[in-house]
Amino acid sequence: MSAFTLTETLVVLAIVAIIATIASPSLQNLLMDNRMTTRVNDFVTHLNLARSEAIHRHQRVVLCPSADQTNCASGSDWHAGWIIFVDNNTNRTHENNEEILRMETAQHQGFKITSGNHHPVVFQPEGGSGGANDTFTFCDTRGAAKARAIVLSNTGRARIADKRPGGKALVCT
Repeated sequence: MSAFTLTETLVVLAIVAIIATIASPSLQNLLMDNRMTTRVNDFVTHLNLARSEAIHRHQRVVLCPSADQTNCASGSDWHAGWIIFVDNNTNRTHENNEEILRMETAQHQGFKITSGNHHPVVFQPEGGSGGANDTFTFCDTRGAAKARAIVLSNTGRARIADKRPGGKALVCT
């Protein structure tokens, strides 16, 4: 009958510890990349939902930042959450009688979504978002090097990018 000695067991544990230490930063980066991809794709899904609902309902549909998931926030920080609602009275503000189609709560700590001056995003019945040509920048604790963006055109089309329009680098604020 053979057994492991204490020395052999300690050598194996030391090797496992070294491998785990080497792999940990790569695993952390992979997890953060996956979180970024999930957040960006989730936002694109909500933009597409708002656009398709505007077309389907033949009404204006608004996507706006919202910290309380009831009212539109005045700023352009989206990481506190957002709502999508049917804008019956076309005032770009959620009223009690206007149906909320979807709401999203606060994003992960250390994760930030910002946009330019165009908020809320208003989709017209034909699907366009005229006047809402904007870039939504997604940043995490790794900064601008790993930032991603969604560029929304006036036609309502959203595309994912790793640079701002014109090839400029993304900025995390």
